[in-house]
Amino acid sequence: TQSVANIPPESTIDVVIRSLQDLTNDGDTYELVFPMVLGPRYFPGGALASPPSGAGTKADTDRVPDASRLSPPVVGAGLRSGHDIALHVRVDAGQPIVGYSVPTHDTVGAAEGDVLDLRLAEHERVPNRDFVLRYAVGGQTPTASLLTHRPAADEDGFFALRIHPPTLDLDALVGRRELIFVIDTSGSMHGLPIAMAKRAIELALRQLRPTDTFNIIAFAGSTSQLYRAPQRVSHETLDAGLRFVDRLAAGGGTELVNAIDASLAPPAEAGRDRYVFFLTDGYVGNEDEILARTRQYIKDMLGRGDRGRVFGFGVGSSVNRCLLSGLGAQGRGTTFYATTREDPAEAVNRFFGLIDQPVLTDVQVDWGGLDVHEPLPPVLPDLFASRPLTVIGRYGKAGKATVTLRALSGGRAVEMPIEVELPEADARNPALGPLWARARIDALGTGLWDQNESHPEVIDAIVKLSMKHRVMTPFTSFVAVDKERVQGGPPRTIGIPVEAPEGVDARMAGAEVVTEAGAQVDTDADGILDAVDACPNEPETFNGDNDADGCPDAAKVIIMESRIEIRERIYFSAGTDRIEKRSLPLIDEMARVLVENPQVKRVEVEGHTDDVGSDERNFLISTRRAEAVVHALVARGVDPKRLEAKGYGETRPIVPNDTPEHRAENRRVELTILETGQRAPGPRFAAPSPAHLATCSGTWVSAAEGVRDPKVTLAKAEGADALWLNAARADARACYGLALLTAPDLRGALKLKYLKSGAVKRLAGPEHAELIACVAESQQVRGQARDALVTWKLGE
Repeated sequence: TQSVANIPPESTIDVVIRSLQDLTNDGDTYELVFPMVLGPRYFPGGALASPPSGAGTKADTDRVPDASRLSPPVVGAGLRSGHDIALHVRVDAGQPIVGYSVPTHDTVGAAEGDVLDLRLAEHERVPNRDFVLRYAVGGQTPTASLLTHRPAADEDGFFALRIHPPTLDLDALVGRRELIFVIDTSGSMHGLPIAMAKRAIELALRQLRPTDTFNIIAFAGSTSQLYRAPQRVSHETLDAGLRFVDRLAAGGGTELVNAIDASLAPPAEAGRDRYVFFLTDGYVGNEDEILARTRQYIKDMLGRGDRGRVFGFGVGSSVNRCLLSGLGAQGRGTTFYATTREDPAEAVNRFFGLIDQPVLTDVQVDWGGLDVHEPLPPVLPDLFASRPLTVIGRYGKAGKATVTLRALSGGRAVEMPIEVELPEADARNPALGPLWARARIDALGTGLWDQNESHPEVIDAIVKLSMKHRVMTPFTSFVAVDKERVQGGPPRTIGIPVEAPEGVDARMAGAEVVTEAGAQVDTDADGILDAVDACPNEPETFNGDNDADGCPDAAKVIIMESRIEIRERIYFSAGTDRIEKRSLPLIDEMARVLVENPQVKRVEVEGHTDDVGSDERNFLISTRRAEAVVHALVARGVDPKRLEAKGYGETRPIVPNDTPEHRAENRRVELTILETGQRAPGPRFAAPSPAHLATCSGTWVSAAEGVRDPKVTLAKAEGADALWLNAARADARACYGLALLTAPDLRGALKLKYLKSGAVKRLAGPEHAELIACVAESQQVRGQARDALVTWKLGE
């Protein structure tokens, strides 16, 4: 939290704070997070007798000595703090931006070339959740990239070296695994967060390998666990795990240290790598104690010859990213997040996609004689596929050399040479100095985690770095000097209430809730205060149609004779099939109308585009957007057998594509009624064939046909292998497409490079008969392709 002092009565001051951060990078996708609210924290320990250090509602404790600075009052339900927020983001990526998404907020803006310019939509003024922006860039990803800054030859230079991991043999290097899922069931997780966390574990259990072992630990004021020690995956253990998770309920404190002990203290089974997966909002105040213990356990495991990793999984709208990212860093893992407006399945799939790939361990950098000083981080983390390593440091003399990254992968040595040149002078990238200072301060700060010892020399070093590079720390403050001085008068300290984070029950989390003084009334919780809300008891429908009046809109979905009229646009993120949040109320209304009108037996969901781009691309994006609407409707209770998705690309414009406004009209989704009578029963899928695969998946890929075609000339065996792999991937896409409609809970299990019918049968139930048939048919086609490939190879 921030404190501002010496504000004269009835005066206004402007505070401008400049911040720097290194964006999270996964492959070609970058993520920017802007925090907007502090969630209610749990503070363990006994209260201190000394005066409080801040103006919060909780007392400082012997384990959290700044608790009073981290506990602002929270406004209650139906109230607002009245402190609105506006946000403008401009990204200059230096590479073409090929797509972006904001899963947390509605935005206005667009990407053009290398630049993305966004603002929060007018109704997104309530600071009750973090802002998250993800954008993807095109172009070839370099093996390594270097940024430097040196204002003059007689001053220190700074550099940032980003190294992308090399491609390795996946199947040969992924070892035996022990997975421990640790779920937070404290009071702050009550409601949506605990539901999301439970769903994440259920999805994760379905993706375990038969050779894995696993356990589940739940913690609040105390801990409980499924088994005394991890057990092998089987029907019985998975069923027991699902029942254990289903019984969990939120309530109580957040004694995360106990969960650290329970998950990391016991020795791992010989020959297994331990993966500990923490699902929590991180609402605690004793971060240093938790991170210090995590680091020590991992160090002890390495000393015994064991290998363990800790992964954070943030669940909620405004989680404690300081703690969660720290868990990943100190635990030699990484961190994933699922906001309250995202499906946790995406983060779970990213987690398994990461640990299903090899890891570079014992990473070291040989600087090849370059005059490099204090490279950070001091201990290089393990390097995961798609996650680059960034090293930032100082340098003295300019020079050019071959820098070598050395590591181990599955016990095998890996080397990666990189040509690096550190210049005599470089005025570009002035942010590198403060970024290095921040990293150095963070590294020094780990020496202060032991609160029982005094470290004046460390604090002195932190203060010197802070002053030189103008980086704020717990031991320094920004100071503005006014030319006029007002003397006399008693000072008054005011604690400013904050919004409750979206999805969090503030009372269950133990927060001090403001019910009247210091808050403003917003009865319908639509973000528009009652004083200016024309409909204070009915929430606004935010869709761009008179959003400022605070009133819901009239009916937007009407059944006509041959179509269902949608009197509002469905908005998608630019260039993608992701439905924007502002259109979700419309999707809800569409689903309600379909559910309440069963006489409409069959509907075609049509996707249409303008004429910008190639015919093939427009057809593909229109098909995917139609499928996305179908998926959203099915998720809201519409029978998938009533819906068919079809993309028409640019072939059916309703107005000429001659202006930006007309092109926007042509980018649309329409619903056409195909049938109002009883549909005759019959099989949904034809006999196995490559055409069947294309129908199931909604793609034009049929690599199996290419392998069988005698007219195809294959010059090299590698080419044949590639075609066979494409056939396998087509199989996976085929049944994944069907799972979108009939078994959304199995999608993660189907995102495998090689689809196994036995695995699907094990996970699926009788209600998934069509899906099991699709997998069996697809495997038959793939078997034919494999046989043709073997025959071809023998012929060669």
